[in-house]
Amino acid sequence: MAVASNYEYKKIFGVIGYPISHSLSPIIHNWGFKCFNLPYVYFKWSIEPCKLPEFIVCVDTLNIAGLSVTIPFKEKIIPYLDELTDEATAVGAVNLVYTNEKNKKIGHNTDVDGFLAPIKDISLNSALILGCGGAALACIYGLKKKKVETIIVAGRNKDKLKSVKKRFNVEVIDWDLRDKPKADLLVNCTPIGMVSYKDENPYPDIESLSKFQLVYDVVYNPLETKLIKDAKRLGIKVIPGIYMFIYQALFQFQIWTKKTFDVNEAINLLKEYLQ
Repeated sequence: MAVASNYEYKKIFGVIGYPISHSLSPIIHNWGFKCFNLPYVYFKWSIEPCKLPEFIVCVDTLNIAGLSVTIPFKEKIIPYLDELTDEATAVGAVNLVYTNEKNKKIGHNTDVDGFLAPIKDISLNSALILGCGGAALACIYGLKKKKVETIIVAGRNKDKLKSVKKRFNVEVIDWDLRDKPKADLLVNCTPIGMVSYKDENPYPDIESLSKFQLVYDVVYNPLETKLIKDAKRLGIKVIPGIYMFIYQALFQFQIWTKKTFDVNEAINLLKEYLQ
């Protein structure tokens, strides 16, 4: 695991995931540090799931100040943390780790508010969520906070679906039935559409996307997934994943640095990079 010298940087941060090559978190956070002349650095760490315990030892040994957490560790990392915030406890997933004044590792979730930021002024009564992993948990909880009446979750993992139903009291359906419900909002919380699956659409019947008022993809790399492109072609309002990504990163940045970077500048930065 590559790290910078503590003599050069006063604080070390990074994102942990597997795979992690698609992550643009280092670009946004290192840019933010530079904007405020902070002597911090942010890395990208690809860690095999079986190596998570060893990595946590490295976090303690190297005094790493904070972590962003992505697939598949949003739930797996919880047993290695000292405390969870109320938000992380409610969601059951963590996407941010920071160290408090007592040197304890605290797990938090900024995906919830990051997901809600682009839709805060949009009225929604129903939603269909594709996927039941850590990102889906944050989106479901966010929609609950937004008082969305009907939430349906489609997933492949039957055990996870049962857990989601119990935790949030929402309707769950088998993955093969995901084209049946009609809702105001469709949210993709699966990896389908990422760079490795960029030619795939998680929704099976493309033409029937027209029954949704809004399509929201949490995948942000590429800038426009096949789902977003197909929905735009049908004239449906869309929210690409870059917006959730920027806002959840902003809230992480605020917790770590007590500073706020410019959202529009950050969006333009990533759009230029992805294009």
